[in-house]
This record gives sequence, C-alpha cells and structure tokens, in this order.
Amino acid sequence: MFFVKTLITTFLISLTILSASAQLVNTENSRKEKREGLQGLISFSYSFDKTTTDITRLQNNIGLQYTHKKHTFLILNNVEFMRIKSLDSKQDLANSNFQHLRYNYSIKDSSTLIWELFVQHQQNKIKYQDLRLVTGTGPRFKVINNDNISIYLCPLFMYEHEQEFNAPNELINTHVIKADFYAVLILNLFNDLTFRHITYYQPALYDITQSSAFEPIVDFRISSESSLSFKFFNDKLEFSTIFNVSHDSRPPGLYKIETFNNKMTFIMVKNEIKVRF
Repeated sequence: MFFVKTLITTFLISLTILSASAQLVNTENSRKEKREGLQGLISFSYSFDKTTTDITRLQNNIGLQYTHKKHTFLILNNVEFMRIKSLDSKQDLANSNFQHLRYNYSIKDSSTLIWELFVQHQQNKIKYQDLRLVTGTGPRFKVINNDNISIYLCPLFMYEHEQEFNAPNELINTHVIKADFYAVLILNLFNDLTFRHITYYQPALYDITQSSAFEPIVDFRISSESSLSFKFFNDKLEFSTIFNVSHDSRPPGLYKIETFNNKMTFIMVKNEIKVRF
C-alpha cells in the first residue's frame, strides 16, 4: 500500500500545471463529512497558463462548516492573485475573489433529502466580470451513499446579477433567472484515496430586464470537474489534482470583441494542498 501511495504521489506531482479560471464555483470539494460542530480547511494552489498570454496564479481558499442536528452552514472565501504577461511583454495584475454562503437543512434523519439555500459574491477581471451576485435554492437528493460510492442529484433555481466589461468605461448589467442543475459522484478507491466528479449545468430561463438579445436555454454555462485526492497525517493533510472544463455559450461582449469568439471554453488542471481541522 505504501508503494502504491508513493507511486501515485510521484505521478501527481510530476504533472504539468495549466490553469484558466471558471465562472462556476465548485463548492463540493470544500464540503466536509457531516458531523456535529465546527470543521474547516485551508488550501493553497499554484498554476501557470501559457497561451497568447502567460498567466501565473496563486490561490488561497478558506472554508468553514458548522453542523448542528439537521442544520449545516458552509462558508467559503477564495482569493486569487494573478500576474498576466502579454506578447508585448506588458504585465498586469488581474486578481479575483469569491465569497460563498450555503445552508443545508436535512428534511429526513437519513439525509436522503436536503434543502439548500446559497448566496455568492464574485469578481474576476480576467473573465471580464466586474461583479457577479447569485442566490438560489432547491433540493439535494442522496441517490446512493455507502462506504464505496456516493451519488447526489441537485435540481436548483437561482437569480444571477452580473456587471460585465463590454468596452472601455462601459458596463453591461444582466438580471437573469436560471436553473442550476448539478450531479455529484464520489468514489472511495482506497482508505485514503478518493475520486470526485461534479457537473454543473446552468441554462438561463427568464430575463428580468427583457433584453431583446436574450435567448432562453440557448444561453447557458456548463462546467465539469474531476479530482483525485489522498490524505496524510490522520486525514489532516489532503493533496489533490483537479481537472476542469467549463463552457459559456454567451460570454461577455468585450471578450468577443478582443478574441473574435462567440463561445468561451476553458480547460484547467491544477495541484492543490488542503489542511483540514
């Protein structure tokens, strides 16, 4: 077993780290097992992305979870420091951050059905996103949960407000009602080795501002993330390699102007270390 862990560790650390940030935030990797009291984690990650620009990124994530009987609160704070170097050798800082609050209420003692409420604030300069505010609610169904496999299906609805960069000194505001479907798969491969996968699908349903350019369902975001994690030191330290693909069918106007692309797709691979308490 020690040889297997050593081999896996060597393989993961040797992976090249490429990264591009996504607008959908995955909260699943920050959830802790449900037990009474306060739990937390602190994670750090580093990535380097080389395309038409060179992007160096340092990320810090802090998460707290508090559970009391049927009530669970999850608070996340994420900060990214990014240095961007373009082909003309100009450098710019494009930091991003998000804050996320999620409340779960277990409707049954078995936790087969959980009701979720969430609020999120987000800013991401590299994605032409000056401000994104999201709030939503819906059920979380536990389909399977045993020592080897867990599956959750979650059909939620949410309100999204965005202020996006469209041109110099000009912002575009959107107010949209969206569906927020996501599915979670967790496989416990060995005692300390876990595979997690989650897919988010967020189609727009209704535009509150009734914009003439709005197209329901056709306007959507989808993100899929897989991670392989293993734990050390009595589960206090966790090392993960994460692969993410995200797609936006209707990206910000300035992005389309600068890239001549009507779709926005990103692929990301990164290594992450988490300290749990």
